Amino acid sequence: MKRATTLLLSVLLVLIMLPACEEPEPEEPPAPPPPPPPSAEQLRNEAVGNLNVLERPRQMSSQQVRQEVNDVKARLRTEVNGDRALRLITSDVVDALRDARDAAREAPDAQRWRWEAVLRLCDALEVLDPTDTVRLRRYREEAETQLRKPQVNLTGFFRDETTGEELAFVNVFLPEKNETESMTIREGDEFHDMRFMQIIGTQRGIRLQYLPTGEVIDVMRRD
Repeated sequence: MKRATTLLLSVLLVLIMLPACEEPEPEEPPAPPPPPPPSAEQLRNEAVGNLNVLERPRQMSSQQVRQEVNDVKARLRTEVNGDRALRLITSDVVDALRDARDAAREAPDAQRWRWEAVLRLCDALEVLDPTDTVRLRRYREEAETQLRKPQVNLTGFFRDETTGEELAFVNVFLPEKNETESMTIREGDEFHDMRFMQIIGTQRGIRLQYLPTGEVIDVMRRD
């Protein structure tokens, strides 16, 4: 009886000590921290890559530019660094606007598409920063003035043998009306914001001045 009791106590003691000898369950590792939000530079680079107005502004309408830039603004407003990214993009558009204006000024014959590109970049800047009114007004006015400039083609001359006066025959294309007008002009005449300053050489061409800007334009005869 005593041996049986001792054996029973030994078994109970082993059973009690077994859980204490088992290794504890390993704890689950803590969840990794969430990735950091995209930086302003990352957001800017991604957005600029999708802004067609920076790549081909002259191929877009004013409405398309404004819609595209508004979409970018809406997406970035949801990002932690979105406001700073928008400031960077605004700076990019200002640089692109300045470059487009300079290229239009320096281009031969002042191609119209270059000034149209300036206007589309003005549309983009107006959406991004409507408070930049001085810059917008200055660039818009210059572009619109250049786009209104008549395009003059010299077709010939006539010399009045009695008076010795020389007249020039020109075709004048008016962009605002999309019309061409044939005219006979003499030195000193003003027509469609242009002034006929003088004949160049021996009827080689004519020198005109675009009155709104003071720009002097030589139109040479094409034989």
